Amino acid sequence: MPVYEPRVTVWHTALKHGLTEHEVKSAYFNAQEVYFLDDKDKDRRFYVGLGENGTPVELVALNTDEGVLIVHAMKPARKHFVNRLDRGDKR
Repeated sequence: MPVYEPRVTVWHTALKHGLTEHEVKSAYFNAQEVYFLDDKDKDRRFYVGLGENGTPVELVALNTDEGVLIVHAMKPARKHFVNRLDRGDKR
């Protein structure tokens, strides 16, 4: 059975912390965890993915009719988000 991969678009705001589009997409496709940022809006999600060198990258993405739109990316991921991974916290 074929694996479905959504169309992923990196918005210009996701590049403001110095990552390239390739690095952002790589972290998205290597995401370790996903969280809903708002219980009322299940289309807005937070991810922690691994960058090409293994550094945790935090991402915020929106699910849209056209696919996934990544609007925020930053490395290294902030400590409190990495700590959530260590504790296994999910929403």
